[in-house]
Amino acid sequence: NLGKSTAPEWVDMFVEAISEYVVNQEAPKGYVSEANAAWLIAQIDRDGKVDSLAELELLVKVLERAINAPDALKDYALRQIEAIALSGEGPTRRGGAIRAGQIDEAEVVLLRRLIFASGGSGPAEVRQDEAEMLFRLKDATLGAENASGWQQLFVQGVGNYLMTRGSHLQLTREQAISKEAFMNDTTVNVGRFLSRLGNSSPDFQGARDAALDNDDLDEF
Repeated sequence: NLGKSTAPEWVDMFVEAISEYVVNQEAPKGYVSEANAAWLIAQIDRDGKVDSLAELELLVKVLERAINAPDALKDYALRQIEAIALSGEGPTRRGGAIRAGQIDEAEVVLLRRLIFASGGSGPAEVRQDEAEMLFRLKDATLGAENASGWQQLFVQGVGNYLMTRGSHLQLTREQAISKEAFMNDTTVNVGRFLSRLGNSSPDFQGARDAALDNDDLDEF
């Protein structure tokens, strides 16, 4: 398997070298080819999972570095981080008790980097499957002692998807200002957030009601 060592110097060198190869080896630079994506997945997935910090960091780094990447690579990376959070096993867990159904700080950081990576559907643009993953994690970790940044990531990720879904048209200046202010808001109130979306348009209201049962709000 790739990247078994956990020494920081080795991880940095390994991630830099392999991500450069995967992202920029073929023209045009910055676009991960189907062949390179398949090769990377095959190297990491020999035993069916990501089992080193270097492998996990590599997946995220490739998607951050790429202008675009095949959906198969994005989907694979999402599944790996979701599995770690739900199972309580994986390379983000270091020291202390390992508990399934709990999201720690390392996973919050990785999830944020992954769903807002430029190699996704667009810079700072959250896809439907990414928003759905956030909801699955929310449902699976209700009431758990999750990392302090988890609620903010959930609100910003789902809010980003709802604000941009169904349209890839260029944002107006006013829309861009509103979106930037929302993404920079460090206060978290899930109920207020969903109510605001519901009042914004009929489409937002339908998506909100389908996505989240308000009975969950007190536990989240």
